[in-house]
Amino acid sequence: MIRLAELRKKQKISQKKLGSIIGAAQNTICNWENGSREPDNEMLNKLADYFNVSVDYLLGRVAPKPEFHIGDRINMNEETVKALDAELNDRDRKDISIRLNKLIDEFDGSEALMFDGEPMDEETWELLKASFENTLKLSKVMNKRKRSPKKYKRSDTSGDQ
Repeated sequence: MIRLAELRKKQKISQKKLGSIIGAAQNTICNWENGSREPDNEMLNKLADYFNVSVDYLLGRVAPKPEFHIGDRINMNEETVKALDAELNDRDRKDISIRLNKLIDEFDGSEALMFDGEPMDEETWELLKASFENTLKLSKVMNKRKRSPKKYKRSDTSGDQ
């Protein structure tokens, strides 16, 4: 379980400390990390709960999802937008659409969106709308994760940013 060592080191805890938290010996944790032994289902669940990841993530069955934090500079590439979309349901998408339309209505034709006294060109306006939409998606996902951490448990605690 390569990811166990990675998660434990990221949390800056020793094998002994982790063992005392989940009820396992230090040498057992060492054996799990070097692959000579595998934890049983009960221990897998304890590890997943402690590190706030899925059992599938611990076992290497799923790819990491990006993690977002307030203040991070986030590269909103196609992969990141798809990851955000995957965490949204139809109700979320409808809410985002309503908010996006309100923002667009508020800014459309506004003098605040002029550069050097010239109106924004269509391409720049489309980029701005896409930025608004991605920001709303990111905010919705971060709030969902914060409000319901068990329901929206991430598969990962690390990601590309």
